[in-house]
Amino acid sequence: MFSDQRSAISDQRSAISDQLMRTLLEVLLNKRGKLWALTTLLKVRTAFE
Repeated sequence: MFSDQRSAISDQRSAISDQLMRTLLEVLLNKRGKLWALTTLLKVRTAFE
């Protein structure tokens, strides 16, 4: 039971972070160059993991 709960929570977290990444990427792409957006995305991604 605990492991099911834990995996559900991690699934939820990954779904949230994916949504956040997408939103963040869209915002960054609209405002700045793609290269800058990609490096920022990588930084955020490593911070999440």
